[in-house]
Amino acid sequence: MSEGSETVAGRFRLLSYVDSGNMGEVHRAEDLDEAEDSPDRVVALKLIRRRRSGTLVETRTDPKAVERFAREVRIMHLLSHPNLPARSTAG
Repeated sequence: MSEGSETVAGRFRLLSYVDSGNMGEVHRAEDLDEAEDSPDRVVALKLIRRRRSGTLVETRTDPKAVERFAREVRIMHLLSHPNLPARSTAG
């Protein structure tokens, strides 16, 4: 992957890799739908990317991985804490 040139969902330009965990990888990204001077322009973007083994997850054939991720997004919408994102989106 070439950071800075890969665009995800036609909306997010990956800037740098942050970290990975059980569900996927987190990247610093630009939200291209936000104005260039908007404080919401730079975001943390979590992607379902790899299994624990490091192989790619094929979301079309692994509905359980997609459901786990969707459940995480639903839970995030219920939480409010200064160290958590104020808003999130999924797709």
